[in-house]
Amino acid sequence: MKISVLGDLHTVSALRLTGAVGVVADAETAASQFSELVGRDDIAMIIITRELAELIPQELRKAEFARALPVLVEIPGIGDGRGLSDEALAGIADALGLPL
Repeated sequence: MKISVLGDLHTVSALRLTGAVGVVADAETAASQFSELVGRDDIAMIIITRELAELIPQELRKAEFARALPVLVEIPGIGDGRGLSDEALAGIADALGLPL
């Protein structure tokens, strides 16, 4: 099973270094790219930037209730100054096999 990241170029590029499958999306392509990732059987987790998640709330809700996998994790993008909670950071690091 793979971990995928959906977001802006800089966030996706950074997480690709950890081995995640990266998909760059913007406001126009976010919904279709997200739907494509959700439909894949080899994706266990989708990490999505907060900026894109705020554009597709209905799609996120449908995916959360449709099936157990993939797990959805919302993170701030590189330019998002709102930060990441300690719990979310720990969960992502654990899933990627990275020490904190």
